[in-house]
Amino acid sequence: MVREQSGITQTRSDHDRLMVLLVFRSKGLHQLLEWYPGKSYYNVLDPELKGYWKFFGRVDLGTTWFFHAPVPLGTTKDNFDFRQYLHAAVGAEFDVEFEHIGFWDLRVATADAYRKGRVFIAGDAAHSHPPYGGYGINTGLEDAVNLGWKLAATLQGWAGVRLLDTYDEERRPVFQSTARDFIERAIAADRQFLDAFHPDHDRSTFEREWQARSSGAKAEINAFEPNYRGSSIVWGDSGGGCSALGSHSFEARAGHHLAPLLLSSGRNIFEDLGQGFCLLALDAADSFLGRFEAAAKQRGVPLKIISDTCQDGRGQYHARLILIRPDQFVAWASSDSGTDAAEVLERAIGAEQRQEPSIGQQP
Repeated sequence: MVREQSGITQTRSDHDRLMVLLVFRSKGLHQLLEWYPGKSYYNVLDPELKGYWKFFGRVDLGTTWFFHAPVPLGTTKDNFDFRQYLHAAVGAEFDVEFEHIGFWDLRVATADAYRKGRVFIAGDAAHSHPPYGGYGINTGLEDAVNLGWKLAATLQGWAGVRLLDTYDEERRPVFQSTARDFIERAIAADRQFLDAFHPDHDRSTFEREWQARSSGAKAEINAFEPNYRGSSIVWGDSGGGCSALGSHSFEARAGHHLAPLLLSSGRNIFEDLGQGFCLLALDAADSFLGRFEAAAKQRGVPLKIISDTCQDGRGQYHARLILIRPDQFVAWASSDSGTDAAEVLERAIGAEQRQEPSIGQQP
């Protein structure tokens, strides 16, 4: 409602699929699936569905379940045998006690802007997609974290004039990539798999390729690494763009989430970051730290400095100086203590647009 009243339009990708959501209780299904311990949800692929899933999972560790699946257009609570549909999906009969029967349209929708004047949108108001992969809650939470620190900076008076605009710049492309590179691609990949392999045609080949899918699923999970590479407020490769596609690494990379490592105190770095900016200084010159502290004080930017050594694995960051934003993403990473501290900080708060920080005399 807020999005519509603000005049923010949407771009939608409709799949022309009506989906049913069933919430039900069943002791019998719980007993059937004891053969597959440690699993919380299950996908059912059907060649007739062209890559769209029937999938069900546990609401709790007992006997409550959910089930999503395509149904014919025009289906209602009263004209469809949902019990039989469940039995066909599982391949066995079991007791069913329905608690909820609802419907939703399978589509991907993205707001064409996450900001309009003084109005900001996040979460489901900004984007929606089918519940494939659990990406929705991750995306919504990161929206809130990204917008939250930028709003706080603005209200506290230390944000640059461009900082609030970078909420849309960083977050909207991440969702677009999530929808395109993970959800839409998964539907297409399942469709192609079912077109190519069928147990009735060549069972051994089907089983071999089916097992190979598990390694592909792991690769997909490892590729999900939302990042702000190329953002105007991080120092790094300007040739990239904000995306959900990436790779996981301990290296401190501008625009990427900081990896967890232990400090020499034995505490995890995330326990000591604080709520503002943090400069992690590993075997760094005191003169540079003083310049950085002075630059932050002049701008009123909350800054915590953590000094430590590169020993005990912290060299994996591949940088001695790492500026970490309040949302735990790296704004700048370098080992050059001759860099202009004020320029680094000003870009990180949206106050300037130089492509590379100036290099001064090495101490």
